[in-house]
Amino acid sequence: MKQIQFRGANRNTNFAPIQSGQGQLDQMRRRDTQNINDLKESQSQKEKINSERISGLETKFSKEANNRNELKTLEDKTFATRQAAIQQNQQTEKENARVEQLNIQEGAKTMEALSNFSAGIAKQVTEFQDAKNESDMEAAYAEALAEGLPADRVLAQEAMEARAPCNGSNRRSYC
Repeated sequence: MKQIQFRGANRNTNFAPIQSGQGQLDQMRRRDTQNINDLKESQSQKEKINSERISGLETKFSKEANNRNELKTLEDKTFATRQAAIQQNQQTEKENARVEQLNIQEGAKTMEALSNFSAGIAKQVTEFQDAKNESDMEAAYAEALAEGLPADRVLAQEAMEARAPCNGSNRRSYC
């Protein structure tokens, strides 16, 4: 059965008649297939965008993890180096303190030896000076006995005796 085309009151308006049967179904199938294809294309584009975003995020997370690992390794090396430097400084300070203590002990020994040496030298110098004075005095007495006192020494002796007070502190008192 064929359907007649309807004409509206306005003669310029035509209606597409409803076609029954296979033609209508084919048209609906084409439209549905087109819609399905459009949805599939849209879904594939969204999946592509999402997969690009996911791979970008994975790359970013991988780089961040690598950076964290590198920073951790660097921090560990820095900490180890710092600890080694602290231990070395402590060892050096201990060694310096030990050496300083040894130097102080050696200095004390040296000072004691020098004081003993200087006391010994002072004693020897005093003994030498006393012996020299004694020998000079004996030589002067011997000369004076042999030759007599020189005139200038006799005058100096008389002048000294004249200036000296008479208090008994002098051996020879002429007062």
